[in-house]
Amino acid sequence: MKTRALVSILILVLAVLIVVGSCATRKKAVKAPIESVYGTWANPDYNTEPETAKLIFKPNGTSILYSHTDITQYDGPYKYTILESWMGSDGKKYYKVEYVMGSDEYHLYRLDETDSVLEFVWSNVEYPTEIDPNHFNYRILYRQE
Repeated sequence: MKTRALVSILILVLAVLIVVGSCATRKKAVKAPIESVYGTWANPDYNTEPETAKLIFKPNGTSILYSHTDITQYDGPYKYTILESWMGSDGKKYYKVEYVMGSDEYHLYRLDETDSVLEFVWSNVEYPTEIDPNHFNYRILYRQE
């Protein structure tokens, strides 16, 4: 009886190890290249709103915001930190970004496959979990050369 119980326990432990081992061989998340977001992004459609119409991401961890695409007066520089980056199953790059701009802001960015369209949603409370074009704080910007 003891041998039978011991064998049953060993088989159960072996089965658990096989299942856990097969989970560990799954493809790990691939980090998205941070350099892809560096540069100037703009959308003249936002020139009539009191929001960011132009954004410049600098490699030194600062960004500059413009309320209009055709003016030289700007807000910032503001410090940002890219906390996470990953490649989505849709082929797009995602970035979880924290800004320090008086109070903290939490952003989720999505960059298309060609690195030419940047979408984001931001919040003052917590990190957004999705890029929803219907969200009040949704923005779409286009790379400027």
